[in-house]
Amino acid sequence: MRSLSITSRRAIGTIPKVKFTTTAAHMVKPAAEVISEFQQYVNMSPKELEAWLATDKSIGTGVMKPGADESVGHDSGRHILAILKRNPEGNPEGYKDGRLNPGR
Repeated sequence: MRSLSITSRRAIGTIPKVKFTTTAAHMVKPAAEVISEFQQYVNMSPKELEAWLATDKSIGTGVMKPGADESVGHDSGRHILAILKRNPEGNPEGYKDGRLNPGR
């Protein structure tokens, strides 16, 4: 179980420490929901996404981490492309390897 404590100061005084506790069970969506959202939001074929990722425009689109060679979105796009290539038909059973979520 992880917990996060936040303390903040205001001109009038100190806000008391607030503790938030979460467990992994509260943070994970059901696989069917993740698959449905993935299929809804990924609107390019593997070929189209691969062509887009090869453009100079795609590399710099989005947030760049300091010292990074590519944007966070471009990195995610590469992971999405790998998912699409492993399961080009979008068969729900093809996502069972546990690597559907590109967010890290």
